[in-house]
Amino acid sequence: MTLMRLTPKPGFMGFFQAPAWVWIVALVPRFVLCALAAIDPKLVLRGDSTGYLALAENLIAHGVFSTDQAAPFIANTIRTPGYPIFLSFFTALHASIVWAAVVQSILGALSVVCLWNWLNRLGCGRGAVWAALMLAFDPVTVLNTPLISTEALFNFLLVSAAIMTWVELRTMESQLVRAATTGVLWSLAALVRPISLLLPLLLCWIWRRDKKKFLVFLAAAFLFPAIWVTRNHQATGFAVFSSIGGNALLRGPAASVESISTGKPWDELDEELRAQVDAQHPQGYASEAAQSNEYGKLGRRILRAHPFLLIRHCAGGVIRLWGGTGLEMFREWIPFRGGYDPSGVKPHAFVTGQGTLTLLRRDKWLIPVQIFYMLALATLYWSALGGLYFLWRQGRRGEMIFLSICIVYFTALSSGQASYRYRIPIIPFFAAAAAFKNRS
Repeated sequence: MTLMRLTPKPGFMGFFQAPAWVWIVALVPRFVLCALAAIDPKLVLRGDSTGYLALAENLIAHGVFSTDQAAPFIANTIRTPGYPIFLSFFTALHASIVWAAVVQSILGALSVVCLWNWLNRLGCGRGAVWAALMLAFDPVTVLNTPLISTEALFNFLLVSAAIMTWVELRTMESQLVRAATTGVLWSLAALVRPISLLLPLLLCWIWRRDKKKFLVFLAAAFLFPAIWVTRNHQATGFAVFSSIGGNALLRGPAASVESISTGKPWDELDEELRAQVDAQHPQGYASEAAQSNEYGKLGRRILRAHPFLLIRHCAGGVIRLWGGTGLEMFREWIPFRGGYDPSGVKPHAFVTGQGTLTLLRRDKWLIPVQIFYMLALATLYWSALGGLYFLWRQGRRGEMIFLSICIVYFTALSSGQASYRYRIPIIPFFAAAAAFKNRS
């Protein structure tokens, strides 16, 4: 089978073509959650939801990117504009948030369809089916899809950008417009979630043989982020893409490292460290970016003082990230059980996994579900390793390196926070790699 036979040149809409069963397995579990949300719309709201909705409302009502309820509107630099712009379409139509959940569920299904389509075109056959089922039914991915949060939109853009990059990797004659389109998709993904911002720098080697396409891809990939950095610099004096970095550094790995070092609970150290920085600025901060910058200074100082504890923390973070926590969301989506009761669960518990253990003690019916999910993830990881080995042995090392870079990148950047929802963007790459292990 020749390279050109394995590398068709479909139009972009061709990636949405799939048999009915793929659409059914992708849509049904997500639309079931939408039906529950139609009964109780509060089910799609989480901690960050109100902030995103406020940004969307202000974009429509006042043309400003701010969460303030009245003037003067202070520029928000923590969040990036991609998801609030998406929500603003529903705000402009005065539509219920349930409709946003429905559209997000369709996007989640499209991610499954596109992945199956591309893997099937590559000749994976049964492996494409296996990968589609893993992505379609991964419970954490499914349970997050309808939420007023970035996961569904980000994953759709991420899968689309990854597939277009893969097309470029396998096509001998790359078109300039396709390289630009691929870069724009990565740019849009970063606008939704900043975590993917630097990934194009690790993937630009794909265009190394054509300097013009290499530069076009990078320019397109960083076009919108550069515009947003300029906006933030003008608003705050700090040239940052998102000012959440310093805050997350102090409250995540720095506080956790201090907890390991001193034996104090994480939640106490989280408050103490922030209070320590705030005490040095009694007049407050000029902006969110200025506050994050000061938090980041202390965070970096702590991490430089404890490099081995940081390694230990991140190693544990990888285990928690990949380990199958996150099923506590089942508890929140089951109406007849009254929703999730957080009493007795310490802050940050769902990051450390303590929240899952607490729920398993309370609701023992979740234990077999948890065991099954962990076994399914272990199977996925083992299959992905086999698929990567297959690609290497077949001489398709570019594809093997591409998938490995994406898996390692998201794992490395998420290990410090170790939240189960950061596993969601990694699942498509594991599934794609596993498809080659399970090929027919």
